Amino acid sequence: MEFFADLFAAQYVGSLIVKYLNYIAPSDKDSYTHPSTKSRIEVVTDWLDGNKNNKVKEIETAISKTVNNHLKNRFREINSNSFEKFIPHKVLNVLELHGIYSYGWKLWVERKKIFKGYEDDKVFTILNNLIEKSLSNYMVQEIWNDVNSI
Repeated sequence: MEFFADLFAAQYVGSLIVKYLNYIAPSDKDSYTHPSTKSRIEVVTDWLDGNKNNKVKEIETAISKTVNNHLKNRFREINSNSFEKFIPHKVLNVLELHGIYSYGWKLWVERKKIFKGYEDDKVFTILNNLIEKSLSNYMVQEIWNDVNSI
Protein backbone atom coordinates (compact mmCIF):
# COMPACT_ATOMS: atom_id res chain seq x y z
CA MET A 1 0.00 0.00 0.00
CA GLU A 2 2.81 2.40 0.80
CA PHE A 3 4.49 1.78 -2.55
CA PHE A 4 1.19 2.56 -4.28
CA ALA A 5 0.72 5.73 -2.21
CA ASP A 6 4.25 6.89 -3.03
CA LEU A 7 3.81 6.22 -6.75
CA PHE A 8 0.41 7.91 -6.74
CA ALA A 9 2.00 10.99 -5.16
CA ALA A 10 4.93 10.91 -7.59
CA GLN A 11 2.47 11.34 -10.46
CA TYR A 12 1.59 14.76 -9.05
CA VAL A 13 4.83 15.96 -7.45
CA GLY A 14 7.58 13.98 -9.17
CA SER A 15 10.83 13.61 -7.29
CA LEU A 16 9.53 15.89 -4.56
CA ILE A 17 8.05 12.76 -2.96
CA VAL A 18 11.59 11.44 -2.51
CA LYS A 19 12.59 14.62 -0.69
CA TYR A 20 9.47 14.35 1.44
CA LEU A 21 10.18 10.72 2.35
CA ASN A 22 13.72 11.65 3.31
CA TYR A 23 12.30 14.48 5.42
CA ILE A 24 9.67 12.51 7.36
CA ALA A 25 11.37 9.12 7.61
CA PRO A 26 15.03 9.48 6.64
CA SER A 27 16.28 6.13 7.91
CA ASP A 28 13.17 4.10 8.71
CA LYS A 29 13.67 0.36 8.36
CA ASP A 30 11.12 -2.22 7.26
CA SER A 31 8.28 -2.51 9.75
CA TYR A 32 4.98 -4.34 10.00
CA THR A 33 3.15 -1.39 8.42
CA HIS A 34 5.74 0.21 6.12
CA PRO A 35 8.61 -0.81 3.88
CA SER A 36 11.91 0.92 4.54
CA THR A 37 12.33 4.46 3.30
CA LYS A 38 15.22 3.24 1.17
CA SER A 39 12.93 0.70 -0.56
CA ARG A 40 10.18 3.25 -1.05
CA ILE A 41 12.58 5.75 -2.59
CA GLU A 42 14.03 3.06 -4.86
CA VAL A 43 10.58 2.16 -6.21
CA VAL A 44 9.65 5.79 -6.86
CA THR A 45 13.02 6.63 -8.40
CA ASP A 46 12.85 3.60 -10.68
CA TRP A 47 9.41 4.65 -11.88
CA LEU A 48 10.47 8.27 -12.40
CA ASP A 49 13.59 7.18 -14.30
CA GLY A 50 11.75 4.53 -16.33
CA ASN A 51 13.80 1.67 -14.86
CA LYS A 52 12.39 -1.83 -14.51
CA ASN A 53 11.12 -2.60 -11.04
CA ASN A 54 8.97 -5.58 -10.02
CA LYS A 55 6.95 -3.55 -7.48
CA VAL A 56 6.18 -0.89 -10.09
CA LYS A 57 5.16 -3.57 -12.59
CA GLU A 58 2.92 -5.23 -10.00
CA ILE A 59 1.22 -1.93 -9.14
CA GLU A 60 0.85 -0.95 -12.81
CA THR A 61 -0.82 -4.30 -13.50
CA ALA A 62 -3.22 -3.88 -10.58
CA ILE A 63 -4.13 -0.36 -11.67
CA SER A 64 -4.77 -1.35 -15.26
CA LYS A 65 -6.96 -4.28 -14.22
CA THR A 66 -9.00 -2.50 -11.55
CA VAL A 67 -9.51 1.01 -12.88
CA ASN A 68 -8.35 0.67 -16.49
CA ASN A 69 -5.72 3.36 -16.02
CA HIS A 70 -1.97 3.64 -15.59
CA LEU A 71 0.70 5.60 -13.77
CA LYS A 72 1.82 8.73 -15.60
CA ASN A 73 3.15 12.20 -14.96
CA ARG A 74 0.15 14.35 -14.05
CA PHE A 75 1.83 17.69 -13.38
CA ARG A 76 4.03 20.28 -15.06
CA GLU A 77 6.90 22.08 -13.40
CA ILE A 78 6.10 25.76 -13.05
CA ASN A 79 8.74 28.20 -14.23
CA SER A 80 7.68 31.51 -12.74
CA ASN A 81 8.72 34.19 -10.31
CA SER A 82 5.18 35.18 -9.33
CA PHE A 83 5.46 34.08 -5.72
CA GLU A 84 8.75 35.90 -5.29
CA LYS A 85 6.81 39.03 -6.29
CA PHE A 86 4.07 38.10 -3.77
CA ILE A 87 1.44 37.57 -6.47
CA PRO A 88 -0.49 34.38 -7.25
CA HIS A 89 0.66 32.32 -10.21
CA LYS A 90 -1.71 32.31 -13.18
CA VAL A 91 -2.35 28.60 -13.58
CA LEU A 92 -2.82 27.80 -17.26
CA ASN A 93 -4.06 24.20 -17.14
CA VAL A 94 -4.63 21.14 -14.96
CA LEU A 95 -0.99 20.04 -15.26
CA GLU A 96 0.14 23.39 -13.83
CA LEU A 97 -2.58 23.18 -11.20
CA HIS A 98 -0.99 19.97 -9.97
CA GLY A 99 2.48 21.52 -10.25
CA ILE A 100 1.71 24.39 -7.89
CA TYR A 101 2.65 22.37 -4.81
CA SER A 102 6.10 21.55 -6.18
CA TYR A 103 6.58 25.20 -7.09
CA GLY A 104 5.75 26.27 -3.54
CA TRP A 105 7.96 23.57 -2.02
CA LYS A 106 10.98 24.63 -4.11
CA LEU A 107 10.56 28.18 -2.87
CA TRP A 108 10.16 26.93 0.71
CA VAL A 109 13.45 25.03 0.45
CA GLU A 110 15.18 28.19 -0.84
CA ARG A 111 13.29 30.55 1.47
CA LYS A 112 16.41 31.97 3.19
CA LYS A 113 17.72 33.14 -0.17
CA ILE A 114 14.44 34.21 -1.77
CA PHE A 115 12.57 35.71 1.18
CA LYS A 116 15.43 37.41 3.01
CA GLY A 117 14.44 39.07 6.25
CA TYR A 118 11.28 37.01 6.75
CA GLU A 119 10.89 34.47 9.53
CA ASP A 120 10.03 30.92 8.53
CA ASP A 121 6.48 31.11 9.88
CA LYS A 122 5.84 34.25 7.81
CA VAL A 123 7.25 32.65 4.65
CA PHE A 124 5.09 29.58 5.28
CA THR A 125 2.00 31.80 5.55
CA ILE A 126 2.95 33.76 2.43
CA LEU A 127 3.53 30.63 0.34
CA ASN A 128 0.42 28.91 1.66
CA ASN A 129 -1.72 31.96 0.84
CA LEU A 130 -0.21 32.32 -2.64
CA ILE A 131 -0.79 28.64 -3.40
CA GLU A 132 -4.37 28.89 -2.14
CA LYS A 133 -5.05 32.04 -4.17
CA SER A 134 -3.51 30.52 -7.31
CA LEU A 135 -5.74 27.45 -6.97
CA SER A 136 -8.83 29.54 -6.23
CA ASN A 137 -8.23 31.83 -9.18
CA TYR A 138 -7.91 28.84 -11.49
CA MET A 139 -11.10 27.25 -10.19
CA VAL A 140 -13.07 30.48 -10.50
CA GLN A 141 -11.81 30.93 -14.08
CA GLU A 142 -12.80 27.36 -14.97
CA ILE A 143 -16.30 27.86 -13.54
CA TRP A 144 -16.57 31.15 -15.43
CA ASN A 145 -15.51 29.46 -18.67
CA ASP A 146 -18.01 26.62 -18.15
CA VAL A 147 -20.87 29.06 -17.52
CA ASN A 148 -19.97 31.18 -20.53
CA SER A 149 -19.80 28.16 -22.85
CA ILE A 150 -23.47 27.30 -22.32
